[in-house]
Amino acid sequence: MRFALLCALALAASPRLIAGVQVAQVEASAPGWQANPCAFNAPQCQITWICGSGSATNFPNTLGAESGHATEVARLMHTVSPAIGQLDNYEASYFTSCVIPNLVPISAKIVNQSFAYFARNTRVDQEYDNYASKYNVLFVSGAGNSGWVRSPGTAYNSISVAAYGGASSVGPATDGRSKPDITAPAGMTSFSTPLVSGAAALLMEAGATDIRLLKALLLNGALKPGDWTNSPTAPLDQRYGAGVLNVSNSLRQFRAGSRCGWELGTVGSNEVRRYAFDVPVSTVTATLVWLRNHGCSTINNLDLCVRSENGDLVASSRSALDNVEHLHLPSLPVGRYTLEVSSTSGAETYALAFDLGNSMPPRLTPWILNGEPNRSYVIESTIDFRLWTPYLTNRTSTAGAFDFTPVFEGSARFFRAIELP
Repeated sequence: MRFALLCALALAASPRLIAGVQVAQVEASAPGWQANPCAFNAPQCQITWICGSGSATNFPNTLGAESGHATEVARLMHTVSPAIGQLDNYEASYFTSCVIPNLVPISAKIVNQSFAYFARNTRVDQEYDNYASKYNVLFVSGAGNSGWVRSPGTAYNSISVAAYGGASSVGPATDGRSKPDITAPAGMTSFSTPLVSGAAALLMEAGATDIRLLKALLLNGALKPGDWTNSPTAPLDQRYGAGVLNVSNSLRQFRAGSRCGWELGTVGSNEVRRYAFDVPVSTVTATLVWLRNHGCSTINNLDLCVRSENGDLVASSRSALDNVEHLHLPSLPVGRYTLEVSSTSGAETYALAFDLGNSMPPRLTPWILNGEPNRSYVIESTIDFRLWTPYLTNRTSTAGAFDFTPVFEGSARFFRAIELP
């Protein structure tokens, strides 16, 4: 199997469930900032409301007033990821003036910020990047509903979310970087942002805990609208970023297989890391993410490229401004290639997510399922081809198969297999 190193590393870090993911929600006072837990169905979620005056675990409380905006944001996050076990609802002025600049530790590793400053602020971006790098916290921030993309979404280490099909700021950032990072379907960025935060929580629940990996998986799983475009020096589309959120794709890539996967690796100064792979279909997507490190005003410069078997350059993403590189090749001829991660500056730890196209459809033979390696499938049964019911769920071996023994009774007469996300 080609892509051996990448797949082996991805599969070695097998997904594990993390119960009760803890997230934070930062809300501006206008005039209220508190999410009302009675307005959305999250019975397993403990909520804490936090501001400069203290914290509370009951609602209502004397710390602040209810906000319809905050309630809808919390509802949307829980709609995507109902397994969120703890939600810390912060008042924004306290969070942005005390927690972030003073590097006060919080428990949450994913922070939803459905607000934006009036413009890009380099000091704010630096403070958020310092915090994200020091504590491995992923900030998911709205890009803004008009004009330029704004802080804190313009921080290097944040995910900036635009609204697909709604009012939204567009890129690039005022310093030329590719922002926003991704879009999600909503009328405003306030409500597209929690969809991405919820997707990040799902990935964290599955076992993805490094914020570089979370960002790489979310961006690499995104779907491309028909007018999506990028270039070697501008890795993301000015309107859509990497595309439209698709958490099913991102989960599939995290769970890995012969045609998708990920790696957390380190490239040395002026080093090249190479990954050989075969392309059985035409579409290849890969995303490289690294951080602006704590206390640094600049970033290391990493590049991502694809070369043919004879070493010719096929495509490259080599922005000198961004800490994201992204390749989407929808018409790559079938053949053998090498994906290269290189540094033209210092050593850097990175996350790489890749997708080599659609999975091979599962095939049933008496009585073996053949499909992608290390993937979960459900076998369904029917007696009349109208009503299908689950018969069994199993995971294939590294050879891409598992045996099953049919029992021809009740509703079991005919069988089909479906790949699970």
